[in-house]
Amino acid sequence: MKGKIIIYIMTSFLVLFVVVWGILVFELSNQDVTESHELSRIVIELILEKKDKIDAIIENYKITKKIDFTVEPTIEITAKRIYELQFLTRKFAHFSLYAIGSFLIYMATTAVIKEKTGLKVLITLTLGIVYAVSDEFHQKFIEGRTSNLSDVGIDTLGNIAGVLIAIFVVFILNKIISYIYKKHERRDKNA
Repeated sequence: MKGKIIIYIMTSFLVLFVVVWGILVFELSNQDVTESHELSRIVIELILEKKDKIDAIIENYKITKKIDFTVEPTIEITAKRIYELQFLTRKFAHFSLYAIGSFLIYMATTAVIKEKTGLKVLITLTLGIVYAVSDEFHQKFIEGRTSNLSDVGIDTLGNIAGVLIAIFVVFILNKIISYIYKKHERRDKNA
C-alpha cells in the first residue's frame, strides 16, 4: 500500500512537470519577435561572459601557473558575436526544450505503463511531435514569428534524444533497485 502511494505521488509530480514544460514552451513561443530575440541575446551574453572568463583564467594559468579567479577577460562581447551565435542558440533551445519534454513524458509514461518500452516510446514521440507541430502552428499567429518545418525536425531530434536519455535513466534506476532488492533479500535469508 505504501509503495502504491509513493508511485501515485511520483506519477502526479511527473505529470505536473510535463504540464509545466508544456506551458513554458507555449509561453516562449507566444513571445513576439522582439521579446524572443531579446531573450536569446541575454542567454548568449551570459554564456559568452562565462566562456570568456574561463578562457581568461586558463590563459592566465598558462602564463603564471596559478589559478586566479579575479582575472578579467580581454575580449569584448559585441553585437556581432551575439548575432553570430543567435541562430545556433535558438536551434539548440528548440532541441533542448523538446529533449527535456520527451524525457519528462517518457518518465511519466513509465510510471503508468510497466514494461512495454516500445509503447512508451511511441506515446512519448507522438505527443512530442504533435506538440512540436502545434507549437509551430501557434507561432504563425505571433507578430514577427514564423512557422518552420525545420524547427519541427529539430524538435523531433530533441524528442528522440530525450527518449534515449530516459530509457537509459530507467535502465540504470532498474539496475539500482534490483541490486538493492537482491541485497535485502540476501540479508533477510541470512538473518
